[in-house]
Amino acid sequence: MKFNINFGSMSNVGKVKEHNTDAITEFPIENGHVFAVCDGHDGVEYGGALASKLTTEEIKRYFFDRSYSNLSNALTNAVSYANYCVNNQANKDTKYNGIGSTLAILIIQNDEAYYASAGNSRIYIYKNGQIAQITRDHVENGQVTVLVGKDKNIKFSVCKNPIQLDGNERFLLCTDGLSSTLSDREIEEIASGDDFDSKVNAEILSEAISDFLRTLP
Repeated sequence: MKFNINFGSMSNVGKVKEHNTDAITEFPIENGHVFAVCDGHDGVEYGGALASKLTTEEIKRYFFDRSYSNLSNALTNAVSYANYCVNNQANKDTKYNGIGSTLAILIIQNDEAYYASAGNSRIYIYKNGQIAQITRDHVENGQVTVLVGKDKNIKFSVCKNPIQLDGNERFLLCTDGLSSTLSDREIEEIASGDDFDSKVNAEILSEAISDFLRTLP
């Protein structure tokens, strides 16, 4: 079974960073669609924006013009491939040493959803009036412990089994810029409603972050 997919995206630089180090990508695959968000982390000097940009580009390159019989394995290999590419770039120039990127990636194909994550970027699912985080944060003592490209090998999280879809699901992919600003309850309120529109609600979420930031000194 195939579903019509409605989606939207927004990015908000916030007040912590001078430049936006987030990256977003979405693209079609055979009988489905891929969505990914990343938040780049600087290395020795900078390079966070490069890390997130490379992560999204290499994932898209991995899937480009190909079909896979085992999408779960393809997802795992795509993230590993992106990790190799970012790490390889980081080792070419000392100023990029240590760069990396969080990642939340969702693949919807036919009536199944596959997902993976690294760092503290998240994927939420909203269904039957409730929202739930389906990824886990890789954070210890306030520090992100898993980043795409930071190390030669990466131990990220990938779903064991796909989510079976009936067409009534809503997914939210976000960086910690959203999840650290709004509570799950606040996110749920924005994600709910019969008149939900992905593009409009993405703008509402971004504006909610801006409203919070305006309260800060």
